[in-house]
Amino acid sequence: GPQQCVRECRHRPKLCRGVNYRNQELLCELVSTINETEPNSDYVRIELGQEIVNTECLSCSIDELCVMLSSKQFHCIKEGNAATGPKDCTYIYNSNTQSPSGHYQVWLRNLGHVTVYCDMVTDGGGWTVFQRRHDGSQDFNRTWIEYKNGFGNMSLEFWLGNEKLHYLLSQGTNEMRMDMKDFTNEKRYVKYSSFNVGNEFSNYTVTLSGFSGDVDDCFTGTAMPINNMMFTTQDRDNDMFAENCAELSASGWWHNNCNCANPNGLYLSGETALHDKGIIYGPWLGFSYSLKFTELKVRRLV
Repeated sequence: GPQQCVRECRHRPKLCRGVNYRNQELLCELVSTINETEPNSDYVRIELGQEIVNTECLSCSIDELCVMLSSKQFHCIKEGNAATGPKDCTYIYNSNTQSPSGHYQVWLRNLGHVTVYCDMVTDGGGWTVFQRRHDGSQDFNRTWIEYKNGFGNMSLEFWLGNEKLHYLLSQGTNEMRMDMKDFTNEKRYVKYSSFNVGNEFSNYTVTLSGFSGDVDDCFTGTAMPINNMMFTTQDRDNDMFAENCAELSASGWWHNNCNCANPNGLYLSGETALHDKGIIYGPWLGFSYSLKFTELKVRRLV
């Protein structure tokens, strides 16, 4: 509506001084000046006074967006497209390597503007995070529609959403990294040079290859790899096992028969008698140790 139109204008203080909005066609025009009124009641002209533009935004150039981070600080980033905005955290980082980690808005095909969390520090920065566990504040034993749309708090624990992840990855060739930490704060990571997730028609089938890391490969190099697996939830059984692995492991995931890692499992705080239900990574600490922290993230290569 007109409010979103005004927000788009405020992101571009050097370029935009007002908006023309036509409700019938949901038309939003950003203009550098408004010098007349429009008699048609369905067509609204709104002039933005300079006093409502944040002074930090005035340093942004014409081809930059002014975005507010979760810290409430404003930051200038180059646009991925004049009509849309940056398409992922890789683009934001490449536009300004000093961009801090935090919440940003990106534009995804068919979805429009989406809020994401960007990791601008780890392994060269530019990562779009799609999963985090670290305090047990979220229940990850969710339904298909919840995993499709995403859930949680991006400052704490969350799943970005399979639909968003699909469109994010469809913009190019991507790598994936998973960082892990146990309750003694020992850290491990795995990384894959190619990572993709199909659309809902494919049940969000995942493909990945090109392993590296400082712990053995679980996702492609074991008897229960996730490569070419469809996504399974408590109410949508797409795994290779006779029973529903999402119910057995208390998690939505690309279950096979069932898994050797369960990043979306129960938050059980270390050693547990609940075999294969916690946040496990089998090749590191086995199937009865639930990790303190996991974070999965993707970065566009091309």
